[in-house]
Amino acid sequence: MFEQFISDERGVVGDSWLTVLSGGGSSAPPHFLPELAWFDSLEDLEATAGIRPGTPVIIDLARLRADPEGYRTERVFTEFLRTSRWSRLKQGTRTTYATVYPPIIRWLASRSLPKALHEMDANDLGEWKERRTDPVRNERSISGATWNKEVAALSLFFQWALRKQYTVENPIEEFGPSLKFRDSNTTRAKVGGWRSKNARIRRVDWIEPETFRLWSNVAFRGYAVTTSGNNKLVGAGEDPSFRGRNTQRNATFVETLYFCGTREGETSLLLTLELPQKTASAFAEMRLPSSITKPGRSRTIVMPWLIDGLLRRYVQQDRRRAVALGRRHDSYSDVRWHRITDHRVKRGKLEIQIDGRRSWVNHDQLLGPDRRWLLAETEDGWEPAMLWLTESGLPANQRNMTKVVQRATRRWDSACKTAGFVGSVPYPTANTLRYSFALNWLIAWHKVIDEEIGSPPPAYSPSRYEDAYTAVQWQLGHRDLQTTMDAYLLAVKDLRGINIFREATFKSVYEALHSRHESVLPGLGYQASIHD
Repeated sequence: MFEQFISDERGVVGDSWLTVLSGGGSSAPPHFLPELAWFDSLEDLEATAGIRPGTPVIIDLARLRADPEGYRTERVFTEFLRTSRWSRLKQGTRTTYATVYPPIIRWLASRSLPKALHEMDANDLGEWKERRTDPVRNERSISGATWNKEVAALSLFFQWALRKQYTVENPIEEFGPSLKFRDSNTTRAKVGGWRSKNARIRRVDWIEPETFRLWSNVAFRGYAVTTSGNNKLVGAGEDPSFRGRNTQRNATFVETLYFCGTREGETSLLLTLELPQKTASAFAEMRLPSSITKPGRSRTIVMPWLIDGLLRRYVQQDRRRAVALGRRHDSYSDVRWHRITDHRVKRGKLEIQIDGRRSWVNHDQLLGPDRRWLLAETEDGWEPAMLWLTESGLPANQRNMTKVVQRATRRWDSACKTAGFVGSVPYPTANTLRYSFALNWLIAWHKVIDEEIGSPPPAYSPSRYEDAYTAVQWQLGHRDLQTTMDAYLLAVKDLRGINIFREATFKSVYEALHSRHESVLPGLGYQASIHD
């Protein structure tokens, strides 16, 4: 009936409430509910109720265990998941918000006077904030930035509940602790001020190319580490106990994050047809469609020759073996698959025809669930259009791909501690790789500009290096240049003396930037593409 989605939010949800996804198998335990006999399958029941596959549903497990026929769901909240903007949020945002609601629902239901989420008022919100953020009352208190994510998730729900008249007030906006007055010209009150003022909004964590290479070798290539005489981590040859899976896929995935600056969610949803055409230049161009980018705006990125080559090697090696296994098991004959019968690139956008239809669909319209069930034709036959595949030849789940870096860092941390490393072990995350890309490219650009213009002035001048920040802004997908400068300006000023060119790839990037300045900084037409 359902696939489990979240059963325990880090010990907060416990076993009282369960979040499940609709659209699983089509059978249920005998005598579960008499009404199920009216339908041939639970999929029909869900379709009749207007519940789309993949919709989370909150179920009260405690009541279900006590009385299987008297269980209840959070009716209003489940309707919110089905009819609000929830389904249009990016996958990463839905995953983050899905961890916010169940603990609040459980807490409200467990009090002496139980409430549903839509009955929550400002007093309840204030008490919940204190429970979540006070380190004295809660040893597992959350940071200001995490609390602000909870505020954003709750705001989304209460805006919907107010519009649907399930609540008469929005506690996030109407009665916040910083509310001073109502605007006499409108019925809308000033925002209440529930957001934490102590949140660390911009954090620049980065690792040097040398550390990244060692981390990648340990995590994906089975290297061991040891400590040198000055307590520095160095490679120590292959680890015979290493039993890696999908190592080429995962290593290529993180190399793409590190050398292109793309986000995990963006990279995990790429189609093979979206990869750049083979080029002899130092950089290839690839357009990321708006359907997979976090801001919902398309952009064109440049890809160093190394990453282009690694992606092609993965497609020709590990991915080809996975596809062969999928064909052997007849995995591509399911009725859920749709075939790409023709494709073209028009004005920089990939367009496809599906199942022989005459209409063209551009890749800005292909959301994550749609991409998963697309087949593309190759010389060897039909295969999934998704770039990243499992060992069995099926498209890799996006949530699993976004955990690649996390699992790699756990192995790295264990290897460093086993080696007896004394000190703070570098702990790379996906954001670390993205920040590192930005800083490495900015350092390379600064060096190029200094060599072209002349020696830098004693006082740092941001306007002198505006081209550098603009190039990184386009690559990262920031809406405006100021966002990029606010995030990285201070870090660049501190790190300009770092020698990143010991990494051969960055040396080649620097040389390519130096010799092909214009090709890597396109004109206004290119800039417009990130906003279409």
